[in-house]
Amino acid sequence: MDHLAVDTETTGVDLFHAAVPFAVSACDETGKTWFWEWKVNPQTRKPKVPKKDLEEIKDVLAGKVLVFHNAKFDLRALANLGISIGWDTWTTLLNKPAIEIAGLEDTLLASHVCDSNEPHGLKYLAEEYLGIMDSDQEELLEEVRSARRFAKAQGWVLGQAKSNTSSVHCDYWMPRAAFDSDVLDAPLEDVRRSHAAKGISGAIQAAETINPHLI
Repeated sequence: MDHLAVDTETTGVDLFHAAVPFAVSACDETGKTWFWEWKVNPQTRKPKVPKKDLEEIKDVLAGKVLVFHNAKFDLRALANLGISIGWDTWTTLLNKPAIEIAGLEDTLLASHVCDSNEPHGLKYLAEEYLGIMDSDQEELLEEVRSARRFAKAQGWVLGQAKSNTSSVHCDYWMPRAAFDSDVLDAPLEDVRRSHAAKGISGAIQAAETINPHLI
């Protein structure tokens, strides 16, 4: 059977109170990847998802053995997009036609089988069992922190995490939104380009250079 690893990135961790995916990624056993990402409205925290993207996601997932890390989270996230997954006798959304899959695996549960006393975060497991380093993680978090500072100054709605999760993890979508924001358009365009390689933190530094009261 064809296995397909699937992951979602969401606008928050509380999927029962408005958090939805702003990106979905998948990778098959040959290394072929798919990636869908949508811009998020910073005032409503809602992405605008084209119907054709939803249909494409359904086509890619159908008939595969889906592999998740914490499957219940990603299945709920996909359901919030209106994508119902059906397997054997169950389905995630009773009121929508389900795409049928060939099976379901969860690396979070598998990690407990291997050693229930070790950490179960995906980045730790990837390094421990596959030798895949998480060297970009801190860089990503710093980009998000910079974007959140910018967003707060603009009156955007910041993510609020549950007690055991950092709020930074609710706003992975924000660096792109901040970089694309009209606030960083002309007359900052030339300076913005010069800082583009440095990511959103560089763009924000450029904005502060022109207008120190912006942030």
